[in-house]
Amino acid sequence: MITLHPARDDQAARLVVDGELTVLQAAEAQATLLGLCPPLAGQPLQIDLAGLAPADTATVQLLLALARSLQQQGTAAQLQACHPALLSLAAVLGAAGSGRCCGLPFDATTGATA
Repeated sequence: MITLHPARDDQAARLVVDGELTVLQAAEAQATLLGLCPPLAGQPLQIDLAGLAPADTATVQLLLALARSLQQQGTAAQLQACHPALLSLAAVLGAAGSGRCCGLPFDATTGATA
């Protein structure tokens, strides 16, 4: 499930993605996620992936595309929480490390949740 909570009261908009987001859901999820980018242009965005499991390579590719699209739109996105399995998979695929996961800034010491 993909839920966007709009910005309010000096808080950034919050995108929560939970449940399955694998190759089976990738096409629909891509349209939904990338469709959110233009309306968010220039706004800060917090992303919560703590409930996103299971994950596969399509998940990582989709999140990389989302990060790129947000960056091109001028949206300052920050990954606030990430399921440990997704973080591990992204690391194996070379898409995590140096304060980033799937193209998004992330502090793995405080943001990984079970």
